[in-house]
Amino acid sequence: MSETKRSPSQASTVATGSGFAAPVATPAPPPLPPAEPAAPRFVPADDEFAEDVVPVPQASAEQRMKLARAFLDIGDDHSAKQLLQELLDDADPVVRTDAARLLREIR
Repeated sequence: MSETKRSPSQASTVATGSGFAAPVATPAPPPLPPAEPAAPRFVPADDEFAEDVVPVPQASAEQRMKLARAFLDIGDDHSAKQLLQELLDDADPVVRTDAARLLREIR
């Protein structure tokens, strides 16, 4: 008696008398265990680290003027205009005058 070899696709079917192969039921895989809940993230209270916060120093008017000029040098007129607009409200009249002059040159 010779044994016929079946391909993997044939191994999961059974021949029927009608000439068609009927699929063989395979057992379902076991269910997965329930997932563990995610660990809560640490979120500090609003005032827990308040004493550790260091205020960010503001750039001086001179530094902002230099930055506006640097923006103009690299062709970033939009950023330069924004800085110069802020400098128009500065307390120092010399800074206000320089900012206004540069704004006129840009436009």
